[in-house]
Amino acid sequence: MGSEEQLTSRTGHQSLANPKFSPPYNVCVSDWQPMVKCTAGPEVSETPFKGYQIELFRLLAQQVGWTAEDYKFTCMDWTDLMEDLRSDSGLCSMTASGVQVTNDLLSQGIKFSWPTYKSGLRIMIHADLVQGSTWAFLEGFHWSVWISLGATGLAVGFAVAFIEWATPEEVAGPRRDHGKGWQAWTWYSLAKLMHVVSHVGDPATDASRILVLGYGFLVLVMVSMYTASSASSITAERLAHPVHSMKDLKGRSVITWDAYVAKLKYRHGITATGHKWEGEADFEEMLTALKEDKYDALVLDTPVLEYTAGTNHDCNLFLVGETFETFVVALAFPAGFNDSIIFAFSTSMVKLQTEQGSLDMLESVYIKTGGTAKCFSSSGGSHGGGDPIQLRQLSGLWYILCIAIAICFIMTIIHNMRKKRGRVKPGHAKAPSHKLSGPGTIPKTPESTVAAAAVIADGSNARNPPASPAHGNRPRSHSGGGGGEGEWPVNWKSFLGLTPHAYREEEEDEHGRPSSHRRRHHTPKTP
Repeated sequence: MGSEEQLTSRTGHQSLANPKFSPPYNVCVSDWQPMVKCTAGPEVSETPFKGYQIELFRLLAQQVGWTAEDYKFTCMDWTDLMEDLRSDSGLCSMTASGVQVTNDLLSQGIKFSWPTYKSGLRIMIHADLVQGSTWAFLEGFHWSVWISLGATGLAVGFAVAFIEWATPEEVAGPRRDHGKGWQAWTWYSLAKLMHVVSHVGDPATDASRILVLGYGFLVLVMVSMYTASSASSITAERLAHPVHSMKDLKGRSVITWDAYVAKLKYRHGITATGHKWEGEADFEEMLTALKEDKYDALVLDTPVLEYTAGTNHDCNLFLVGETFETFVVALAFPAGFNDSIIFAFSTSMVKLQTEQGSLDMLESVYIKTGGTAKCFSSSGGSHGGGDPIQLRQLSGLWYILCIAIAICFIMTIIHNMRKKRGRVKPGHAKAPSHKLSGPGTIPKTPESTVAAAAVIADGSNARNPPASPAHGNRPRSHSGGGGGEGEWPVNWKSFLGLTPHAYREEEEDEHGRPSSHRRRHHTPKTP
């Protein structure tokens, strides 16, 4: 029994009205690798015909009982092939190229088999792999985490300063203050974050200590996480290109097939330049334009770009983003083709797909050829992740240091300018003021200067005796806050830390004063 008779007995009927619907069937294909590889022109043998769709059709032909004498391949340009399918007097019995199933073709009477491949659109870019970047060390954390860390350091400094300033003296103990305030404790908290020694000392109140312990645990965890993530960020290989997904295509120069221009424009807002795609030569023209950086990206069918990227030995063509605008391709038949044969092909397709796994095998052989994994160092590519870290990858650290040095010099210049502006010129000295600041205050006359200094140094002022060790060394306020035992302090200058001892840890003398205080304010000798 011949192959035609076998198919006729299996399907029930066979149309012989048109010679192209009878064996040997003329199976037309168009060159688009990796689905079909052929050369347009008179067909002489099956040897030049290769690719995913070609091998799949041969398997399907065996399933339906066809032999090599029952069909032949003919290579044509894409436009000519589609026009032939629409024509009743065409030469093509069917096409095995893999035609996208659309409502437009269905309305024109084109018939389709069960889908042979699920495809879609992908984005290809021409780029180089680079290891790290200038600011790669900052990529260990998201920018919101960096801002949160800085804000946390400022908040902790303010909280510790407020607790230390607001806690009553009998609760805080004798080593309570030393004039530290928000300025000093902010430096303390930021220095802890950067592992810099602050020399501010430890908080005196239990509440502040608990707060500092919680802050220290946060810093410990964040440092550990940053160490783990920053190492991979600095050494990781990445694409040096502005396009990384479909959303980056807006406003960029994009090249694609003519048939996809309108779809990209109205569905995704991407303005693309169209190019004809009749065969492999036209695809090479689009690829060359991409390699010459005339366009930022190439958008075409997924299998075509996956195969191209996988077979590119220069490691400069990469796929970015995910597949979008998915669709299916299938065997296509003219309107008058026998439905029973189409049904036989569809049944065989399902069997190959679900029972034998042939489609996955063909995809691995012809389309997914390893992709760009070979280009990365982790897969043994030429771009080594084991290369030493270069200065370019960490140069941002030196930029930050230069900015800090510039701010340092600017602040120094401003302080010196303010100091010069506040100096009194010779011959313009202010007259000594005899205004009393309170009852019992010694007038500031030349005769009393030496005696007043001695009185202050000895702490013998009857109006303001030195604080005893039991009450700490914080000076009493004269701003109207009372300052009695058990009352909250109201010295805002002390809260802000604008005192000479804000950043020093010093020992106290028997009067509760810093030991250096006596050395600076010694009693002058009188002649």
